[in-house]
Amino acid sequence: IDERRLGELELFVEGSPLFVADDLGVLRLISRRAVLAAERELVLAERERLIVDLRSASAAKSDFLAAMSHELRTPLNSIIGFSELLQRPLTPAGHEPDTVEEFAGHIHGSGLHLLELINEVLDLAKVEAGRLDLRPTVFDLDGLVRHTIETMRPLAQRKSIDLTAQSHGALEVEADQSRIRQVVFNLLSNAIKFTPDGGSVRVELSRQGDTCRLEVVDTGGGIAATDQATIFEAFQQAPGAAGYEGTGLGLTLARQLVEAHGGTIDLQSEVGIGSRFGVVLPLGRAARTTAAAAIETVAVGERLVLAIEDDASAAELLRVYLEEAGFATAIAPDGRTGIEWATSRKPAAIILDILLPDLDGWEVLQRLKGAEETRDIPVIVVSVVDDAPLGFALGAVGYFVKPVAREALLGSLGLLTFTTKVQTRTVTALVIDADPEAGAGYRAQLEPDGFRVLVAASGEAGMARARHERPDLILLDLILPDTDGPDLVARLKADPATADIPIWVTTRGDLDEGERARINGKVQGVVVRGGSGLDGLKGWLDRVGAAGRASS
Repeated sequence: IDERRLGELELFVEGSPLFVADDLGVLRLISRRAVLAAERELVLAERERLIVDLRSASAAKSDFLAAMSHELRTPLNSIIGFSELLQRPLTPAGHEPDTVEEFAGHIHGSGLHLLELINEVLDLAKVEAGRLDLRPTVFDLDGLVRHTIETMRPLAQRKSIDLTAQSHGALEVEADQSRIRQVVFNLLSNAIKFTPDGGSVRVELSRQGDTCRLEVVDTGGGIAATDQATIFEAFQQAPGAAGYEGTGLGLTLARQLVEAHGGTIDLQSEVGIGSRFGVVLPLGRAARTTAAAAIETVAVGERLVLAIEDDASAAELLRVYLEEAGFATAIAPDGRTGIEWATSRKPAAIILDILLPDLDGWEVLQRLKGAEETRDIPVIVVSVVDDAPLGFALGAVGYFVKPVAREALLGSLGLLTFTTKVQTRTVTALVIDADPEAGAGYRAQLEPDGFRVLVAASGEAGMARARHERPDLILLDLILPDTDGPDLVARLKADPATADIPIWVTTRGDLDEGERARINGKVQGVVVRGGSGLDGLKGWLDRVGAAGRASS
């Protein structure tokens, strides 16, 4: 029935005649009833299986919610309790500085733990929804592992656990560095958590052809073979994990993050001996020299950064971060004020929140990029709204989801406003244009101001030179002999080696709507030959500090 074979009905008859028409009809009736009975059994068995699966999933989620409630309450109680102590009226002697520092440390640590719990749940939701945004770069995995180990060492020392790493030198991989750090952190955290006092945790790195293998080896209690099949599933924790902090999502996230990078994760474990978690990742391309020579940010003169942020606490935190780094700051409490100040004050960069009381941040970003006076000002979005693709499409040059790390934000601003260290070298512009006169013309206009100008006569040559030279900006003609200009823009922005290089499109006339739509959000500006576009380019360079850098 329905092309499915559920069984056979075999009859044995002695003598003759064999079967008449009525006999065959009876046999068909018997066969159909047998099929219906078999199908009914299959349906009942499938229903029972689904009921068991649903009950198991419901129980796992109930256990997870119960565990999460406990996990969230623990840091919240600490935050509330210690902050209440700090709010009490001071005694005549006041709080001792050491006591205040200790209370603040407890609050900060609990806040970080709370954030980690929430991020694990949100990350898992993003992975399962297919919305995880990976930003691959080439980095040294050995260095990342050693840095993570030093971060985890105090946790290991509290249990007298010997935490070590073994490797054979630098191993470059091409991956999202923060996500791979998260994988290493989760594996190490689990290993330390389930290893008894006085045990050991070891990280081993090795190269295997075009891949590298990372192994985290512990002397913990081990995982039974019957539990290894489900240990990477969401909401599952190994027997014996009760009483330990955590959501039970760490290994699930680790597996999904590794697989999102085209890698694999495996487990070897024996009860009473310990566990060995292995991660295999593809190796990266050869290390590339980046144009940005420094991460630390030192303001050149008085660099004004405008923050458009309505939350008073968040605005104050931004102000402290920026002013400690030497930036002048202006805080606009709403979108309209932010646009007005951006137009009148011409800041070097803008930090923009999305959730604003009047105009939302998307509207503010569109207006800033649509106005002649403000379109060239770099905008970095800092918001709880996690939609970096939309931010970049609307013209943002950076996107951070709150809470943003101070070093990451200042590092991004440092690339925009440059540093005193970078000022000592010449700014390089790459011209991708098939017209030899165009290259000569840009040299004549830019080199007297201290810029170095490179020229590529085709799209492929320009792509190769951009990846090799890492210029500070690219001037790109949309009409090229071997490739489509907007396609080349998209390729430059998709390649991790060139994605952060500002692109200025050069044209002999106005762009049509189709061309504008294809490059929208991907380029810094448009230079019209024979017009005033080059002045706009120079103004942009002045604003981000390149002209001052070149003349020093």
